[in-house]
Formats: sequence, C-alpha cells, structure tokens
Amino acid sequence: MNLEKILMSTTNSIIDGFYIAENKGIVTSSVVSGTNIFRDVFAGFRDVIGGKSQSYTNKIEEIKLEALEGLKTQAIDKSCNAILGVSIDVDEISGGGKSMLMVTAVGTAVVAKSRS
Repeated sequence: MNLEKILMSTTNSIIDGFYIAENKGIVTSSVVSGTNIFRDVFAGFRDVIGGKSQSYTNKIEEIKLEALEGLKTQAIDKSCNAILGVSIDVDEISGGGKSMLMVTAVGTAVVAKSRS
C-alpha cells in the first residue's frame, strides 16, 4: 500500500460513503526542527512592528507536512487505509538561547471500506 492510498480526515470520525471495518489504534508523529538565528531576529523585529513572520509560517507548514507523512507511514505499517480524528499541535521549545519548533500529529488508524 502506498501513501496515496491513505484517506485523510482531519477532525472527522467518519468518511462519507465508507464504514470502519477495523480500528487499529492511535498513531502519532512528532517532528522537532531548529530555527536559525536570522529567522529568530527577523521574527522578533516583526513582532515589534506587528507583521507576520513568513519564514516561521513556512517552517511550521514544512514540519506539519512531515508529521502528517509520519502518520501515513504508521497507518500503512498497520495495514490501514485511513486516519481519522487527526489533530495537530504546534509548540515552541526554547532554552539556552536556542529555539525549536515541535509539531505533533495524532490520529486513529483504521481500515475503511466502501458502503457500495
């Protein structure tokens, strides 16, 4: 089964036209990515003037996609074709003068079958 075969449903617990044949349990994926000093400086400057930090936005989107791919990989390993109830959490981890972004994705891996 390849990644394209996975049906993704964000917060829904059902997929229209399908029923849940098997529930294979929770799948989780976390991705941690460091930010760089230049991005931090410019983001801080934008915070002062009220602008949007496009570099942080892009980085969050990038690692969010990585986390979702991790969910898909785990679902495939469990012989599932759908992930229901997907939730994504974004956190900043900082300390020692360094800043990192962490994205965690959680969902329920299932085998969904067509009602028709």
